[in-house]
Order: sequence, then C-alpha cells, then structure tokens
Amino acid sequence: MDRCYSSGQLPSKNLANPLKERSMLFLFGVRRKQKPLGQVERPCTKCARSTVHTALELKNWFTLFFIPVIPFGTSYITICNLCGMKYKSSADVKAHTSGMAMAAKA
Repeated sequence: MDRCYSSGQLPSKNLANPLKERSMLFLFGVRRKQKPLGQVERPCTKCARSTVHTALELKNWFTLFFIPVIPFGTSYITICNLCGMKYKSSADVKAHTSGMAMAAKA
C-alpha cells in the first residue's frame, strides 16, 4: 500500500516499525504450591523404623504475571520426619489425615 504525502504533511506515526506500538509482554509460567495436610505414623523403608511422616498436597498452578490463575495436576507425598525420605501417596492420605483430625476434635 503506497501512501503519498505532500512536503508539509508528514505522518505522526513511525512507519518504519508499525508493530512497535502494538507489542505486549506476557509473563507466564508454572508454580508448585505445597500444603501440609497432617501427620501420619507409618514405617519408613530407609530408617527401618515406625516414624511420624508429614503428608503434603502438591498443586501445580499456571501463573500469569506471577499470579496463580489455573490449578492443574494435584499430587500427594509423605515425608519422613526423621530421615527426610519422600514417598508418593494417593488421595487417600488427604481423607485419612482429615479423618484423624475430626477424631481428635471429638
């Protein structure tokens, strides 16, 4: 597209880079948040003892400008409080720890 301008009429916009005014910057990424669910007593394979483990819920979040927006991918782990060994767990850990908390309140 050709544009003609007379000598006294120059455009106010920069024609060398017309996309410069429309560019935007988006910062996005993934973040993992962990939430402690409670304490569970179980045997540890590394310590070879029956110790107390901390149950954690790990949730992945899609972030936009460092703000968590959309949650995706929940997983559960238990960590031995004595040696630090981590075990993958199922969602039953959440129900088990909440059930123990309700029994403790009664």
